[in-house]
Amino acid sequence: DPVELHNAWLLHGVREADPMADEAAARVLADMSGTASLAELVTRTGCGAAGFRALLRLIRWGQLRPIHHERMTPATVAYKRSNL
Repeated sequence: DPVELHNAWLLHGVREADPMADEAAARVLADMSGTASLAELVTRTGCGAAGFRALLRLIRWGQLRPIHHERMTPATVAYKRSNL
């Protein structure tokens, strides 16, 4: 599946932690309800590209989930795992 392969490479590329961005993403996740695009969540982190990578790490760890099976981009809409 080309989507799975793309996303696997994307998530593999963000495995190295960035403590400041990861903390900002964790705060955004804690305050999150419903769904939001990754771009919206990046804005809330205030960390730019590092915030996007931190959100991808949350997806990698299963704490944030895309609502559709698609190539993950800033337009991807996601939800917090606890909102299942």
